[in-house]
Amino acid sequence: MTERRRRWLIGAGAVLVLAGLVVFFVFQGLDRADKWGGVGSFLLGSGLAVYGLRAGDSSDGGGQSADGATAGGSINQVRGVQGDLTIGGSPSAVPPPPTGATDPPPPTGGGQSARGARAGGGINQVDGVGGSARIGGDGTGAP
Repeated sequence: MTERRRRWLIGAGAVLVLAGLVVFFVFQGLDRADKWGGVGSFLLGSGLAVYGLRAGDSSDGGGQSADGATAGGSINQVRGVQGDLTIGGSPSAVPPPPTGATDPPPPTGGGQSARGARAGGGINQVDGVGGSARIGGDGTGAP
């Protein structure tokens, strides 16, 4: 299913649900509609609170992307560091951007990606470091 069709179906469904609620409330009368509205507001608020808590969890894939990036040196993606982190020294001269794409590292499951990235140095993705970590030399992992 295309994204456009999916959005259209969700919008049409939302309009139908709202129209059904309006008809329901009209037939309930003012007092009962007020009570139903209170219950519905509680349920909607609770659902949105749970969704908000879940969406705020950084381990569910929301992350960093260097997709399609081109760099003469290394590409470093770092997040979730709670301790020391050292990434190698800077090279004396920055090499020109490469002509071919560097193979991306395997998926980390943490939301970092570098698909189609081209780098003259290494592509480093670091997540969740609780202590010291060091990527030496020119940033490629070589000393």
